[in-house]
Amino acid sequence: MAAFISYAKVFPNECALLVDTYDVLKSGIPNAIRVFEALQKRGHKPVGLRLDSGDLVFFSKEARRLLDGAGLTDVKILASNELDENIIESLQDQGARIDSYGVGTQLVTAAPQPALGGVYKLVEVNGKARMKISEQTEKLVLPCRKNVFRLYGRDEKMLLDLMTLHHEPAPQPAQELLALHPADPFKKATVSPSRIEPLLTPLFKKGKWLDELSLREKRERSLKEMTFLRDDISRRHNPTPYKVSVTEKLKTLMNELYQRERPTPRLD
Repeated sequence: MAAFISYAKVFPNECALLVDTYDVLKSGIPNAIRVFEALQKRGHKPVGLRLDSGDLVFFSKEARRLLDGAGLTDVKILASNELDENIIESLQDQGARIDSYGVGTQLVTAAPQPALGGVYKLVEVNGKARMKISEQTEKLVLPCRKNVFRLYGRDEKMLLDLMTLHHEPAPQPAQELLALHPADPFKKATVSPSRIEPLLTPLFKKGKWLDELSLREKRERSLKEMTFLRDDISRRHNPTPYKVSVTEKLKTLMNELYQRERPTPRLD
């Protein structure tokens, strides 16, 4: 059975191989090792090997064994083949010796949720608070301009995000706050945050784009922020919903607007 090996130059004097084969163990990986050894003699450094078919758990374990046996312990193993987060989780749970994953189709199409709905809702006109009225509480829109703050606990984990009226004083660390559920009148909590982070920052000012962070810097920031989420919130299966709360003044304004704008139904 034939093995097809594609050679790619990653950086100067570095190389990676794609093993696309009908018989990974008998020809694909052994041939890849031979190519690596030949390239090493010419001054190239092998950096990676990609598996894109078959039993990725079994093949990755055998590939790691064969590579290590040939002294190629620094060569990384990358896997692809219609991967998504569920398959990757399963591969990791089964002990696959895979260093990185190539995700293409499932990343681009976002199969579980292929569309992201977005709707603009008017919340203030000429300084006057407005809100959308609906019989379904989850469709109610919080009125007026707002500020949003992220509250952290003593363990530096995120507690909740708190929305305030734009003219309310910003919450302060160690100050006891009352956090109310936006829609459920029975859900509330008091909190004394150890740290507070404002979340709203301008992106445009007088037609000028203000956000100067690179894509790499934004990625690093997002990964760092993920470490501040509790494990029960960040877990993949049955996560605890993250809390978004409002202040008492914002909740009062919301209730007043709703009662004023929604006609009282008459039953005959």
